[in-house]
Amino acid sequence: MNADTVLCLSFLEHTIGKMWSGVTSMGYRGSFGKKDVYARISKIEDVFITEGVLWEVEIDKHNKNVVFRQLESEAMEDIDQKMQALAAEDPWKNALEGYNAAFDRYLSGDYDDTLVKKLYNSIEEVLKMICVDLEGWTEDREMSHGKYLQLLGENDFYRANGITAPELNQLIDSMEKLVSKTGADRKQEHAYHDREYATLLIHQTGAYIYFLISRYDEYSN
Repeated sequence: MNADTVLCLSFLEHTIGKMWSGVTSMGYRGSFGKKDVYARISKIEDVFITEGVLWEVEIDKHNKNVVFRQLESEAMEDIDQKMQALAAEDPWKNALEGYNAAFDRYLSGDYDDTLVKKLYNSIEEVLKMICVDLEGWTEDREMSHGKYLQLLGENDFYRANGITAPELNQLIDSMEKLVSKTGADRKQEHAYHDREYATLLIHQTGAYIYFLISRYDEYSN
């Protein structure tokens, strides 16, 4: 995040905060009310979504102030950039179509089960590409993700310098839990109208896929 963005966010936070403080102060009788502040916050958050600015606006009604809160870290933003670079090139372009489609829905504010399904499909496609298309360990494209992960283990895919066995097992376990969690969400029919949840899910999935692809590059070379 550059200095201009930080300055702009600080100005907006201060301005909206002054508005909120004014309309909630004792004795206020102006025509500009709480609903007007909420309307301006809604417009700001719409811009955050469409421009990919991963912040949100919170109103602390107890302390009567407005806080701008970051939804992601620089590490998460870095993963997003790396994923976009991978998605632009072969051989991963097709496998990452689901991830890109999910990210587009996220930027449009569509935090629904379709977003979750596309993320899960992208994980499946990367696993199939490694196990079926690139290495030919199996011809079966209908196996569960657990079977593909088992194939990776059987072929020493996870062996990496500088990583101890316990650390590696913990990493694999975390990845399996993520895929299972996303897979369970995939079966649900209700929408996920929660930007924070969608942000977390996208970045967890991106980190998972990036690890798989990076590890495959090491493995194949």
